[in-house]
Amino acid sequence: MRRTQVGIIGAGPAGLLLSHLLHQAGVESVVLECRSRSYVEQRIRTGVLEDGTRQILQRAGVGERMMREGMVHGGIFIAFEDRLHHIDFPELTGGHTIVVYGQQEVVKDLIRGAAGGGWGDLVRSRGGAHRGASGPTRHRLPVPGRLGGAAGVRLRGGM
Repeated sequence: MRRTQVGIIGAGPAGLLLSHLLHQAGVESVVLECRSRSYVEQRIRTGVLEDGTRQILQRAGVGERMMREGMVHGGIFIAFEDRLHHIDFPELTGGHTIVVYGQQEVVKDLIRGAAGGGWGDLVRSRGGAHRGASGPTRHRLPVPGRLGGAAGVRLRGGM
């Protein structure tokens, strides 16, 4: 029976990026998700990526489309007392910018990278996540025994 070193619960941006980074470090992982691939790819998420996230995605080799299609944004204007005031991000942060690029697009890039690069299996879980008002999240594994002795990681949040 094939064993996996790390089980990651959730195919959001953080879980998929972790799977990719683990693969680059030679660690096998499986990503468990209770929703369909279509749902995961289409789920609307935030559309602004900070400079550190952009750098990580580029270093990981999955930022090409983000840099081609995303909009690098160097600041904002704030209207106050009938005047526009420019907030210059690079000037205030030592050269850092943001990229306007939806996290659902990051998810698509990571899933396509996984499919083409042989890293991290994306497995749709039969049981899924069960969230109670105050109870813990439970997850039934789709392939019994595959994660025997493996580390499990559940990530929440985004990028």
